[in-house]
Amino acid sequence: MAWLTRLVERLRPKWRVTASVRRADDLPDRIPRRAAILVGSPDSPKWIAFGCPCRREHRVLLNLNSAREPHWNVRGTAPLTIWPSIDDRSLPGGCHYFIRAGRIVWVPSARSPRA
Repeated sequence: MAWLTRLVERLRPKWRVTASVRRADDLPDRIPRRAAILVGSPDSPKWIAFGCPCRREHRVLLNLNSAREPHWNVRGTAPLTIWPSIDDRSLPGGCHYFIRAGRIVWVPSARSPRA
């Protein structure tokens, strides 16, 4: 049965950047599942926004400006890779995961909803 799980995961659409906007105020109210939006110019993105993969319908907005801390790096947009991990503690239980090659990799912990 593990082979079937791996097959389904391979066929599932990967996370990717689908659009960019100039300002955070220009972000749409709803971002499609497995999609991310870059904020700023294509040459100098400032933020990346997406819906958290935990499905509790909260938005994640990560700083990409290396002059400010903390900051993240986008190392691929289609499929999406973000470094380092995303550790959102804003909700009870929190959400801690990596986005690697368009896939979500959950970090097991006591506060993770997927642990």
